[in-house]
Amino acid sequence: NMKIAWDADLSSLSEEERTVRGFAENHSTGIYCALGCLEEASGGQQVYKVAMSMGWNPTFTDVKAKTIEPWILHTFAEDFYGCHLRLLVLGYVRPELKFESLEELKK
Repeated sequence: NMKIAWDADLSSLSEEERTVRGFAENHSTGIYCALGCLEEASGGQQVYKVAMSMGWNPTFTDVKAKTIEPWILHTFAEDFYGCHLRLLVLGYVRPELKFESLEELKK
């Protein structure tokens, strides 16, 4: 998940943090299609398809803040913890849905 600095003064945020917060404030919650690039990853910079959820995760009641969750649609040979993910959001797919169970969500 990307942490959105909701409580921070805009002047104290980096350009990147302001961009993420602005997107979250000015766009509808739901599922988006995007492209992503992992910086510092082994194998150089490659572009991957991404499905991105932005919202309140209505299936789970413990979520207290709007989140952005990108899923890179690729199987990687190794972990890429610590790498920076750059996203280019291409379009809105659908609104958030509340699923009745975790199993229904997985389908």
